[in-house]
Amino acid sequence: MSSSVKLRQLAETAFAIAGESVPLGFDPAQIASTISRLPSGISAELRALFTENWPSDFFLGSIEIIGPNRITTEHEELYPGLAIIPHGFICIGSDGAGTMYSHCQSDGRVYLLPNENFSDDGLHSNSWDKLEMTPDNIKSVAISSWDSLEALFDWAIDELEKLRQEQQNDA
Repeated sequence: MSSSVKLRQLAETAFAIAGESVPLGFDPAQIASTISRLPSGISAELRALFTENWPSDFFLGSIEIIGPNRITTEHEELYPGLAIIPHGFICIGSDGAGTMYSHCQSDGRVYLLPNENFSDDGLHSNSWDKLEMTPDNIKSVAISSWDSLEALFDWAIDELEKLRQEQQNDA
């Protein structure tokens, strides 16, 4: 299945559990200032997801998918977005506590990057050693990673199914 199908499945599952929904998709022109800061822009896959199926600002179990306003804010005002965007990473979601799901445009992987490793001083390893800000060093501080957007959405669907089971068991 494609990442688009998986994202729609993730959104529909989350909407069913929550009993509410949000509109899907937005015009990527809304984040033009963010896209312009990426060395090679955004991938065709991510552009299509934003346009067709992106459930903006909706908490989908283990991941909050962020919308255009929040995407812009993350890259203009907050870490890790400020630090990673010139290195080809774009924040697409949050764990709700500042750790960001960040899509790498060069390798197509998604990295879960903790905000506390990034600051005005730069990048710090998990043992707090100062690191040069490079794509490889950014990847090295990731808490977790997924091979693709589709793999991230598969994982999030599994997490939602666990939540649904817990809710049914509690009922």
